[in-house]
Amino acid sequence: MAYVNDQPVNVEAGIPFGGEWAFNEFTTVQWVTVQEKPRQFPFE
Repeated sequence: MAYVNDQPVNVEAGIPFGGEWAFNEFTTVQWVTVQEKPRQFPFE
């Protein structure tokens, strides 16, 4: 589980999510990049 703009306090799954077979069914590969410096554009 991923929490975006929220905290995972006191949140627990009461039942399993389906085991290993469900991993491929409910997930996708995502590419994440982080730009460390501001990008310079040719206009102001």
